[in-house]
Amino acid sequence: MRKQKGFGTIYMVLAGVILSMAVGGWFYYKDSQATIAALVAQNVAFTIQFEEDKLIKQQYEDDAKLQKVVNDTLNAEFHGARVEVEELRGVLKKKNAQGKTRDIGKLAIQKPKAFGKVFTKGTTKAFRCVELASGAKHTADELAATRRSQINELCTELANPNYLPY
Repeated sequence: MRKQKGFGTIYMVLAGVILSMAVGGWFYYKDSQATIAALVAQNVAFTIQFEEDKLIKQQYEDDAKLQKVVNDTLNAEFHGARVEVEELRGVLKKKNAQGKTRDIGKLAIQKPKAFGKVFTKGTTKAFRCVELASGAKHTADELAATRRSQINELCTELANPNYLPY
């Protein structure tokens, strides 16, 4: 029997192909493990970011609820201030004993000193109402007012929250 010449070469080529497939498989395995590790790290980062985003969203919702409460409170106070302004307009438009509407300018000319005191006192109280409506803190005297002579008649509910009319 005769030995064939190319048979050993085929084994060598086949062994080379198998060896190159094994080496390629080993590199593929190492690369895929590195990719998996990177994706796991990225997933952890995304999970942490997602949890932080949920907390931020919850904080926004809580802030929106608080803002609504504050806004509703301010609107109620503003409505009360409007009602008091309308009451004041009614006081200023009263008619005197002769049936004529009050003329503040004529009163100021006739009795300038008395009018000045009344006007200054009223202006001071009106400015204090604006300050309180804007968020200023109450003074101890405003909180302790119990008699009618101690209160601010222009905005009693706002300026003297502890005053109960009798």
